[in-house]
Amino acid sequence: MKSVLVRTSIACWLALAPLAGVASAGVFYRAETTVQSSARSKIERTTVDAWIDGNKAKILFRESQNPMTAEGSYLLTQDGGKTLLLVNPKERTYMELDLEAMVGMLGSLESGLGGMVDIEFSEPDVEILDEAEGDEILGFETRHYRVRSSFGMEMKILGMKRSHETETLQDIWVTDELKDPALAVWLRKDPPSTGDEKLDRIIAAEVGKLEGFPLLTRAVSTSVGGRKGKRKTTTTTTTKVVELKKMKIEAEEFELPSGFEKTELVTPGSANPFKAMRKGG
Repeated sequence: MKSVLVRTSIACWLALAPLAGVASAGVFYRAETTVQSSARSKIERTTVDAWIDGNKAKILFRESQNPMTAEGSYLLTQDGGKTLLLVNPKERTYMELDLEAMVGMLGSLESGLGGMVDIEFSEPDVEILDEAEGDEILGFETRHYRVRSSFGMEMKILGMKRSHETETLQDIWVTDELKDPALAVWLRKDPPSTGDEKLDRIIAAEVGKLEGFPLLTRAVSTSVGGRKGKRKTTTTTTTKVVELKKMKIEAEEFELPSGFEKTELVTPGSANPFKAMRKGG
């Protein structure tokens, strides 16, 4: 009996061995994001192509006005977005990004200004206003949610006070037919970052209760404040998946090319803000 089991195990191993490194089933999508603000006439556009397989993702910037995410650069993750690599194939470089550190960068920059700027946020108010069956998007059934979130911000610059009240109305169409965790790296349900780590975490925790991944989100944020407390700015951010299909993806798609040099993101007031924030400084 023992020899039979050994032979069977060897046979199974030989049958499965050729599958190592072979492409597995994943998801490809293309998503378009537009940001339009009443304070600026120009509409900012970002288009990404994304390859997703479980916790792995490669997100290529096809169109981008952001110099940090130049066209042709891409994000890589192996752990569902906890750690991201921003790769610049033109320069043959990459940098490691920490999402929590990026969200908390505002606080780091405040510290770097030596007390000249002091920012305080009020506790946010988050409320789900509506939930209903949504329209079919790209062949996927969706659930539509409307979410309202609001918070206050008081800023002191060289002793002068400025206060702002911000309210965001967000419409989200989510589908529960997609399961890969790395979809959440770009297809996020929470509204644009406030810049305060604690505030963003509270809002994300509430919005994160909505099940599924968003195929369409539209967030309209209105901020009222300024020196006289009357300046009003409205910003509309829309992210829409315009193409989506399941496909086999080669494992090499998620690997960092050999020979690329690691660089650091340097900002004023900190030689390496990400390392400083990981240490709590």
